[in-house]
Amino acid sequence: MALDPNLYEAHRTLGDVLRMERKFAEAAAAYEKAAEVDRNSYGAMCMLWDCRKTLGDEEEAHRLSRGVLTRIEKAMQLYPDDGAAYAYGCYILHNLGLEERALEWAERAITIDPEDYNSH
Repeated sequence: MALDPNLYEAHRTLGDVLRMERKFAEAAAAYEKAAEVDRNSYGAMCMLWDCRKTLGDEEEAHRLSRGVLTRIEKAMQLYPDDGAAYAYGCYILHNLGLEERALEWAERAITIDPEDYNSH
């Protein structure tokens, strides 16, 4: 990151490592930077949302939900067989209380990639 502070993968990976170490506030900061660097990727936004939920910051998680959903829907338009997008999206939809749509997306994720643990 010292050589290129705008490298998405570096910030995303740092977030992943910090999250595994259960340093959720620090992980959230890394994911937030990754999401700023790549405004099209939904992965870091999903992990940022998850960290905020884990930290008990429901208001911020809810605020992030719409942005995450927008990114996921854009990814689905480009890559309709992206099972991970449907899997992550169903978590967000569930959080927003959109249960029927969440179930549809979960079923689609399993159909696309039955081996992806995020789908179950």
